[in-house]
Amino acid sequence: MLTDRFPPEARASGHLFHTLAVGLVQRGHEVNVVTRMPGDYVPTRDLTVSPTRPRTRERMDGIDVLRVRALSALYRAPLLRALDHLWIGLAFANATRRMPPADVVLMYSPPLPLVVAALFYRFWTRAPYVLNLHDFYPQTAIDLGLLRNRFAITAALWLERVAYRKAKRIVVPAPGSLDVLIATKGLLPENVFFVPNWVDVEMVSPGPKENDFRRRHNLSGLFVVSYAGVMGFAQDLGSVIETARHLQERRDIVFVLVGDGVYQGKWRRAADDLPNIRFLPMLEKNDYFDLLRASDVCLVPLACALDSPAIPGKIQSIMAAARPILAIVKASGDAADVIRRSGAGLVIPQGDVLSLAAAITDLYQRPEYADHLGAMGRSYVERHYSLQRAVTDYEVILREAADVGSTRDKCSKRIFDVVLSGLGLVLSAPLGAMIALAIKADDGGPIWYGQTRVGRGCRSFQSWKFRSMIADSDERFGPLQARIDDTRVTRVGRFLRATALDELPQLWSIFRGDMSFVGPRALLREEIETNGDGQLVPIEKIPGYEERHRVRPGLTGIAQIYAPRDIPRREKFRFDRVYLKRQSFWLDIRLIFASVSITLRGRWGHQELRRNRRKRA
Repeated sequence: MLTDRFPPEARASGHLFHTLAVGLVQRGHEVNVVTRMPGDYVPTRDLTVSPTRPRTRERMDGIDVLRVRALSALYRAPLLRALDHLWIGLAFANATRRMPPADVVLMYSPPLPLVVAALFYRFWTRAPYVLNLHDFYPQTAIDLGLLRNRFAITAALWLERVAYRKAKRIVVPAPGSLDVLIATKGLLPENVFFVPNWVDVEMVSPGPKENDFRRRHNLSGLFVVSYAGVMGFAQDLGSVIETARHLQERRDIVFVLVGDGVYQGKWRRAADDLPNIRFLPMLEKNDYFDLLRASDVCLVPLACALDSPAIPGKIQSIMAAARPILAIVKASGDAADVIRRSGAGLVIPQGDVLSLAAAITDLYQRPEYADHLGAMGRSYVERHYSLQRAVTDYEVILREAADVGSTRDKCSKRIFDVVLSGLGLVLSAPLGAMIALAIKADDGGPIWYGQTRVGRGCRSFQSWKFRSMIADSDERFGPLQARIDDTRVTRVGRFLRATALDELPQLWSIFRGDMSFVGPRALLREEIETNGDGQLVPIEKIPGYEERHRVRPGLTGIAQIYAPRDIPRREKFRFDRVYLKRQSFWLDIRLIFASVSITLRGRWGHQELRRNRRKRA
């Protein structure tokens, strides 16, 4: 692992990589980390490594850590900060020569110049690297006005292109970043994966507000509005300070601003006359979690100039602590989308002091509503952002990046998909026209049925089929799993489903690369199913859901051929896991021939498949 920050530094990137490294070690992997010496953001107490005389090499939680010296003293000036980033790229490159050969390198960005170290290490050991991309540099620096020199911008953009092109895989924590990389940067969809930031839900758990942190800092009995993190270029604390000024008459509402950064002095001077603002230095990890529990409201403020789909890592920790979030972010960004989907808080327009003050006052007056938002966040983080889920995803991605033995099969499969789907689109055009006329004549409703589905690497894509159910089935019944003799299916739809001709438009998805001819069935992102007892079960909790996104979803597959439509997802996912273990180009050919045979006989979804499955069992 190559990461700019690592414990004992209290930075989100350091905690993410540390917990991921520990999770991989617990699963039997050997992990080595190259990082910088603790610098400006070192906690002031309970240090594992002394900020004055840190050890160059140490073993921490089963991880071998090598630290290199950087130019931390220069970190506060924008120009010198860029020099520091360039320096650590070279320093890390030199340090990797002292590390044992690895199967794969995982690199955190920003800072982008760490790719220099990854490239040197690849040259020395031929180990591929996976880029964990949290923000788009240099574009973020340009948006914030930190990078203006034309020559420097050109050089930085060149380095960005090299980083993307040479990476074996790229992992992003925000869905919007997928779209940017594929649509704007021109990367292949199969090389980009979405893995949201994670949090150890056992370590970061809800607790009483009146805790030791409140007692130590004289906050008992007060309504605490907190911000903890970097006070730098990307965080707009100006609107927070103005909100505190607006609420300074309420003596029992106090703003606690925790952290360090290039703008800390600026914000301290701006709030010098306000009695309801307290500044604290960056906290050690356990104190930070106690701060979250001690808070009534937690703030996530981003600068207006920051036009990035990145999701701040602190959001997951706040959710895990069951505290409501007030996100002062771009309304159309991924961070705002997470807040809205989870129900964990409210999105406040950037720079709108009155709206922020009103939201804080409302939560102050309605503590039961604040508790409800916190509980929603905790529930959401347990379902979507658990550490074990992230470790599983990264384990799969890192294994695939290090595996070169199956490259020929993957290449053959993709060539086969492109050629056969292109030929199929041309030859099936007359049949498609006849099906469209039949659907229209049957009930006069729409011909096509489109849904957003989840593909390889959890990337969303638009899936199209010929409509086989009544036009308003989703509105009336919701995203229920299809069943044999489903009453929602139309007369024409029964024929289309029996012959699988309703899937014909998905040839376009295969041609584009969103799907393959063979693989697990593509599912909805928020799909649910009903157990026999009527209980609704989130689909991501069903064993096998994670593994099936290692490959492109398929038009056909083991589950589609051998599993009846109406068995539970848990059973179908077992078929998918068999395919993942045994997949090969020739297995795909056999499954395609089996699918053609079933189509010609019109036997898709027939009860005979259930009987055949029982005989095989």
